[in-house]
Amino acid sequence: MQIINDFLWKSNELKNKQTMDDIREKGQQQYGIVTRDGQIIDGNRRFMVLSKLHELYPTQFEYFEAVILTEDIDERELVRLETEVQLGTDEKEGYNAIEKYLRVDELLNEYKYTPEAIAKMMKLTAKDVEKYEQIYLLVKEYLEFIGYPEYYDLLEGVEDPILQLHSAVSKLEKGSHSANLSRTINPEEIEELKLIVFDTIRIKPTNDHKIVREIIGKPNAKTADGIFGRKAIWDNFFEKHMEKVHLNLSPTIEALKAEFATDDFESSTNDIEKTLQNTYSKEMRNNLDKAIREVKIDNEDDKVLVVVETIRDNTRTLFNLYHDLIIAQYSKNKDVKKAIAETIENLTMLQNEMEGS
Repeated sequence: MQIINDFLWKSNELKNKQTMDDIREKGQQQYGIVTRDGQIIDGNRRFMVLSKLHELYPTQFEYFEAVILTEDIDERELVRLETEVQLGTDEKEGYNAIEKYLRVDELLNEYKYTPEAIAKMMKLTAKDVEKYEQIYLLVKEYLEFIGYPEYYDLLEGVEDPILQLHSAVSKLEKGSHSANLSRTINPEEIEELKLIVFDTIRIKPTNDHKIVREIIGKPNAKTADGIFGRKAIWDNFFEKHMEKVHLNLSPTIEALKAEFATDDFESSTNDIEKTLQNTYSKEMRNNLDKAIREVKIDNEDDKVLVVVETIRDNTRTLFNLYHDLIIAQYSKNKDVKKAIAETIENLTMLQNEMEGS
């Protein structure tokens, strides 16, 4: 029970402190729900806060007020009821952002509920349930990738980049992407993208995960504005990342495991991950910044090309439309002759400047 209480406390300390202050001032305002044999279906967080308050004030906060279910229910039904109470309300607060994905996988694969049944429990659609399962599998893959399978404490704050990655990967696997990649993406490149995003989540080269958008590209962009969308830039970036960061992680981790060896797994893990971030975040950030600059330059080149091609095409169109009239007026109208001469002069000057630069 202490392990569960500690996890609940750490999962949202600010919210828990607010709840503690509220219960200390007003007392427990909402009943929990408990089975006949003592399993808490709803109210784990309130129970945890009351337990901590009782430690601080031994003569107070001695009871957890709850409704006790009078009928025995089997484990499968218990999980269904827990899900409806904990995750199936419109404004449910206090649960870890990743919890809903873990619960969907548990209901699907351990308790064999159908997507339709789960959708009803959690007030989702069956399509949402399928999406949640895909996201769970990506979360699971990330934890296995970094060597901590099922260690969900390391998932704090990773929901947004995981969702961005899921959106990109699911579209790429179907042969599409919202950004115009102008090339076919093969499965190996998708794995490269996952590796980079996973390392970004782990190493934290910036204070937030917005950098992931620079890697993948904006979802509604009409051109490939992310690093991944520009093959030459991506290939160079990926090669340097592998050389400077990724291939060095495993030996570094092994050395850190020896350095931080302790019976306290949580403390040791946190020390290792923090040291990895301190060691490689600057190198990874420099590589990312360089690639981002190259994409921006590439995009500017595209804009210039579009402008020049527009001038060329419009000039050709106008000349074709008014060819005979221009030829006829050239010798008769001094203003026409002057305008044509100035246009040719300006283009010649621009060409000379570019050739001399």
